[in-house]
Amino acid sequence: MLNQTEALTRYLDDGRLAIDNYARERSLRGNAIGRKNWLFTDFRGRRLPGAATMFSLISSAKRNHIEPTAYLNDLFTRLPETSTDKLTQFLPDHWQPQARTQLPLRLLRLLRLQTRG
Repeated sequence: MLNQTEALTRYLDDGRLAIDNYARERSLRGNAIGRKNWLFTDFRGRRLPGAATMFSLISSAKRNHIEPTAYLNDLFTRLPETSTDKLTQFLPDHWQPQARTQLPLRLLRLLRLQTRG
C-alpha cells in the first residue's frame, strides 16, 4: 500500500477520477476475446481468413460510435477508387461519411443471389 501513496493522494484530491478502470477493461474484453475466436472462423467447412478483419472493423466502428452498416456500405463503395496511400481515411477513427452512398449494382445483385439460395 505504501508504494501506491501518490496515486491514492491524487485520487483523493480530485473527485472526478475513478478509483479503478474496470469499466474500460470490460469494454475492451469483448474485442480481445472476439479477435482470438474469429481467427478460427469457418463457414461450411471452409476457412474465412478475412472474417477476423471484418469483425475487427465492425467492433472498431461500434467503439467509435459509428453505425456499422453505414460504415461498411461507404467503405465498400469508395474503397475500389482509392489509392493505397489514402487508405487510412477509412479506419473507423478517421472515417468521415460521404453524402449518401449505395453499394454498386453488381454487389447488390450478388447479395440478392446469395440470400435466395
